[in-house]
Amino acid sequence: MNQDVDMDFSDGGHELTKMVVLNQFENLKKNKELQKIILWELSESKPILKKLVEQREEVGEVLFGNISDPYFGGDMAKRHRAIMALIVSGAYYLNLYTGYNANKFCGIDLKTEDGRKEIEEAIVELIDFAYNKKRNKN
Repeated sequence: MNQDVDMDFSDGGHELTKMVVLNQFENLKKNKELQKIILWELSESKPILKKLVEQREEVGEVLFGNISDPYFGGDMAKRHRAIMALIVSGAYYLNLYTGYNANKFCGIDLKTEDGRKEIEEAIVELIDFAYNKKRNKN
């Protein structure tokens, strides 16, 4: 993936969003400790875990509040957040699922480069869809 991204946010963070989500998808695959932390967050209620979740949400809020929310505006900004929640949680789940229980999800082998590439392309397509929907409304 090309990480030489022009940091012009006039696109509402379109290119940044793709880069960040694809990096999350790849980094979670490689980082077994992070996988364990996420599983821990999902299965137990502890103050330290709550703090981690809150910090992650604060970072997301900065990105949404300063970049994509102003671009999308109003109800479209809320819908964009919902779309991103599904994409990010899906990327997390697919890594956790194949990291612990299986190779395939919906017939796609996520232990292969071809399978992971298929998911990465779908992530990009979904993000593009969200941004193109906004452009088509203008």
